[in-house]
Amino acid sequence: MIEREEKLISATQEIIFTARLSGNDLAQFGREVAEILLNHGLLEKESYEILTGRV
Repeated sequence: MIEREEKLISATQEIIFTARLSGNDLAQFGREVAEILLNHGLLEKESYEILTGRV
């Protein structure tokens, strides 16, 4: 599981880096990443709500 988490963190960092270079909306990317993590059981609902501002 640790290897999976490390790969996930690395992929997330690459996505954010690419988004910054492209001038994309990082807040929207953050919400999308949080939703993907939630849907795959890698983020708790409470954390998701905080990250997406749904609290």
